[in-house]
Amino acid sequence: MEFLPYAQVRRALLEHGVIEQIEGDRLGLVLQTTDSRNASPTATLHLGAADIADPRTPEIEPHHLGACAEKLLHRAHAAEFVLIPALRWRPILDATAFDLASIDDWREIDADAALHQNTREPLAMLARNRSLVRAIIDSLTRNADGPDCDLTIASLDAPLLIEWRSRGTLTLHCPEASAEGLLQSLRAT
Repeated sequence: MEFLPYAQVRRALLEHGVIEQIEGDRLGLVLQTTDSRNASPTATLHLGAADIADPRTPEIEPHHLGACAEKLLHRAHAAEFVLIPALRWRPILDATAFDLASIDDWREIDADAALHQNTREPLAMLARNRSLVRAIIDSLTRNADGPDCDLTIASLDAPLLIEWRSRGTLTLHCPEASAEGLLQSLRAT
């Protein structure tokens, strides 16, 4: 795990059709419907809060969103991915500090995270760190104070975005062709 310059990650995301959507200080990422190499439409599936859940998705309680994100990354075979805050790392680190302090993987990066708390530099992770993603989302679900803690997980291997939002939702953006397979991994449990 390491923090990477945003410009470096941006280039990798563009290769998979991910573009920025900036609103004020907030960074949002969007998976383009089509690009020159891929004419496949994208699916946007909302998981979590019942008032916005997609009828195709299984019902998911907020305390299971971390497990959902981990399963989606596993099912998508995401070997490399990044976590990118909508604003900056500080509110996320404040909300998760206590819960993550006992996790070995986090302790390896904790000092470096403190140096990046006032940035939105992406945190690059590998497949072996998926359980840490689960712990971060679980902690945010319990402790986040609002949209300052919103976080996006973006695969560097494939066109896949998973957005965690403080209202207790995950939003999955992926090619329509792979959406059903990803949803199957959530229905299996």
